[in-house]
Amino acid sequence: MKKYLILFFLIIFVVILLIGWMGWKGYQLQKRDLSIVTDKTEYESGGILKVKIKNNFGENICFSSCYPYLLENKNENWESYKYAECQKFNGNGSCIEARKEKAFELTLPEAPEGLHRLAIPVCIGCQNEDTFKEDARFYSNEFTIKEEKVETANWKTYASTNLGVSFKYPDGTKIIEENDFIQINNWEIKVYKNENKKPLKEWFESVFDRARNSQCEFMESNIKVGDYQANLISTGSAEEACDNGGYYAISHTNSSVVKVILGHDPLGDFSQILSTFRFLE
Repeated sequence: MKKYLILFFLIIFVVILLIGWMGWKGYQLQKRDLSIVTDKTEYESGGILKVKIKNNFGENICFSSCYPYLLENKNENWESYKYAECQKFNGNGSCIEARKEKAFELTLPEAPEGLHRLAIPVCIGCQNEDTFKEDARFYSNEFTIKEEKVETANWKTYASTNLGVSFKYPDGTKIIEENDFIQINNWEIKVYKNENKKPLKEWFESVFDRARNSQCEFMESNIKVGDYQANLISTGSAEEACDNGGYYAISHTNSSVVKVILGHDPLGDFSQILSTFRFLE
């Protein structure tokens, strides 16, 4: 009888240990995530966002060198913006060691007002030199982007009769026109003639090499160019062919097309300059 009693208590002890181990394991699994926290909950479009990312995994995590984050906006569902160029964190490497934390900053694109968050794809257990492979995706806290309102009534007007375009600009703006380009501070616009007055998609496909732009998609642009039809032409992936992608707008008569080439500085006044853009038709 005593032997059975000891066996009974031994079984109870093992069961308790097993339950405890499973609970501890579940707790550890819950901790296998990223903590992604932005420095503010409200930003202006084109502003600087700072974010802290803590790696709660027991091993390295790495980000994509070209698309370490995706900015998502909330409509009915969360949707990612498509990018014409790589979106990168500013410095601090692309990996975080186990249980360590790093701070990054990024320049927000010209985005519409509303609720947003960051989506961070990660490769778990990767090293700096490894090819990136997404194992999981994590999300930041939600934050609001508001459009900065700038009064342009007192700005000067730049008009190019050669290229057939005009726009307003504030004092201190550096403007250089050369051939079919106009450089505006750190940004550029390029003007094309559309002699056959084709719709934007047909014009694009007739002007640029199809093999090098075979994966291009035409999407609504989050950058406004006057009151003209504007599209972001991109794949959202560095591995797919869309060599001439970017932001394009076409005149009301389809006689001219402009490409917007973004610089590395925050959009700021450039967004307001683009809002005053006009084709001289």
